[in-house]
Amino acid sequence: MILEVVQLAGAIVGLLTGGFVVYDQTTKRWPLFLLSVSQPGFDGERRIELRVLNRSQRLLLLRVEEHQPAGHFRLVLDDTTRSTVASAMGWELNTIVEANCDRCFGLMNPSDFTQIPDKHLVYIKIEWRFAQPFFSLPARTKVLAISKETALLMMRADDYKTTGID
Repeated sequence: MILEVVQLAGAIVGLLTGGFVVYDQTTKRWPLFLLSVSQPGFDGERRIELRVLNRSQRLLLLRVEEHQPAGHFRLVLDDTTRSTVASAMGWELNTIVEANCDRCFGLMNPSDFTQIPDKHLVYIKIEWRFAQPFFSLPARTKVLAISKETALLMMRADDYKTTGID
C-alpha cells in the first residue's frame, strides 16, 4: 500500500515536472515587449518608445494593423519622413526583428492625446509571429498599456529609464 502511494506521488511529480519543462521550452524564447523612454532628441524632448527583444534563433515578424482606434499609440519604424507619414496616416506596418537582437521603435502619440484624461490608459497593439515556425500557428497579439499620467512623468524624468521587466 505504501509503495503504491509513493509511486502515485512520484508519477504526479513527474507529470508536473514534464509539463513545466514543456511550458518553459516553448515560452522562454518568446519576445519581450517593453515601453521605455528615449534619449533626449534634437529638440531636447524624450519620447516613449517600444523596445522589442527577440530572444529566439528565428526572425520575428511584427505587424501593426492600419487605422488603430483612438487612444492607441502608433508605431514609427525609423526616423525617415516616409515612416512618420505612414504612422500618421494609420497605414499597416510590417517589420522584422533579427534573431537574438533587440530593436527600438518610436511611438507617435494618439491624435486625441491631449483630450485623454490623465488616469486613462494609452495602448499599443502588435501582432507577432516567427518567420520559420515549428508548427503553423496564427499570429499572436501583444497589447501594452500605460497611463497617460505615467507616460508624461516618464518623458519628463531624467533618471527613469524602463517600465517592464528587464
